[in-house]
Amino acid sequence: MTRAEPLKRDRRREILDAALASFSELGYQQTTIEHIRARSGASTGSIYHHFAGKEQLAAAIYLDGLASYQDGLLVELERHKSAERGVRAIVHYHLDWIAAHQPLARFLLSMRHTEGVAATEGEIRARRVDFFRRALAWFAPHIEAGAIRRLPAPVLVSLIIGPAQELGRHWLGRAADPEQAKALRDARRLLADAAWNAIRTSEQNAP
Repeated sequence: MTRAEPLKRDRRREILDAALASFSELGYQQTTIEHIRARSGASTGSIYHHFAGKEQLAAAIYLDGLASYQDGLLVELERHKSAERGVRAIVHYHLDWIAAHQPLARFLLSMRHTEGVAATEGEIRARRVDFFRRALAWFAPHIEAGAIRRLPAPVLVSLIIGPAQELGRHWLGRAADPEQAKALRDARRLLADAAWNAIRTSEQNAP
């Protein structure tokens, strides 16, 4: 690795962070390359060296954000040997990640079908396939052991993460209210309980 490579990565990160901040503050349509240049401190030439334009910036933010979320969730999930603890960890991680990355979470939720992001559909799909392959591989032995119900994969995923996803979307719209931070913390256990109760087997329900 040359000494210039870390500097290039740092500059790319600065540009992406400035773009996300500008998109969050001004809106995607209203943000210009000049806004991003002024916020990042990068030259216009440097921005265009890394990215072809605003659409590619949006796509890079989306892909980086998706990778951050998915990679972190897999690391957390694979720390747990217990079926129950793993399921609860997924719900906790999802809500905690949203709370810790609010602008990025809003961006991921709102920008999926914009032109720039949609152009990377193949890469997004490949990453999702790999993510679900690894996640479902963690579930497989717990299903075989009878700890978790044998369900179609989309149903299993929806029962675990669906309510937390919907709450996170609702919470992001009201996160400026100080009471909402407590509301999200209080919901973590309730939604983790609901996820585990929805997918555990009758044997696991026994006292």
